[in-house]
Amino acid sequence: MTALDRRSREFHESLQEQYLEKLRSAGIRDTHEYFDRLGELNDGRVDPDAIELLREGEIPLTAFYRVAPTVDQEVMIATLNPGMQNNIDRSRLSDGGEYDRHARAGKDVEATAQSVARNQNGFFTHSDNRFDTLIQSLRSELDLLGDEQSYQEYVTPDGDNSLMDGFFGDICYTWVYKLATGDKTGIEDLARPDSEFARKKFVREVFDIVRPRVLVCVGKEGWRAIYEELELRGDPEELLKVYSDKSPLTKSYHPKLEKGAYSGLYRLPSEDLWIVTTWHASYWVKRERLRENLRLLNREIQ
Repeated sequence: MTALDRRSREFHESLQEQYLEKLRSAGIRDTHEYFDRLGELNDGRVDPDAIELLREGEIPLTAFYRVAPTVDQEVMIATLNPGMQNNIDRSRLSDGGEYDRHARAGKDVEATAQSVARNQNGFFTHSDNRFDTLIQSLRSELDLLGDEQSYQEYVTPDGDNSLMDGFFGDICYTWVYKLATGDKTGIEDLARPDSEFARKKFVREVFDIVRPRVLVCVGKEGWRAIYEELELRGDPEELLKVYSDKSPLTKSYHPKLEKGAYSGLYRLPSEDLWIVTTWHASYWVKRERLRENLRLLNREIQ
């Protein structure tokens, strides 16, 4: 069972190589140099055993590229960047740990998608985030996602060949920035989740590769990427239609009062795309506002 269709596989193969080339042009040839440039080696987040393993060169840079299953799903969830795990120890880099599993995939983006999907199942069901609230809201309010299942069964289907039967079957999950990194780095133009390079690639992923009916921007980066693309095309106020009177059309994602676009519903007719915005699910989701927007969307999309 494939995790990627042809267009998404070609897109990720090309983008992965562009990321690697940018790292090489920045003088980064291996993961030890990568972690050093990220500032991870000097702040106690990587233990000495893990640092030694990085020096040994067993973990290639491709282990930090992230692609999840993509098969033209109708709903697409976009978050910020994959991030670096806190307190990286040797177990994450060897013996079946997260980065070890991705390392085994090498440059094979299909294998990477399978590996990432299984790791994401654990993230979605972790008690420290609110993705359960987000996904349950989507499934309960949008008819295009089909019958509602229990959250645990939905994101963690049984069997090795059932990845496309659960969460990834009708929801495409992606990151605006696809290389695991800390939030602040010294890699010019690449290793920041708000880099222009990443946003432009994300826009192509949405408009040309996945082409979903609904894009759910979880956090500011997906929304800002779309908004900046529309600024290049003309006036966003003319290109976008606002469907929620409680969230204005603005590039800002300001979470206070009614100033930001962080809980809105918008339509982009030129791309036949609905856009739902919500705050990042690792922190909290304004559940009632989200469900109100989804109910309105469900009526409009019929």
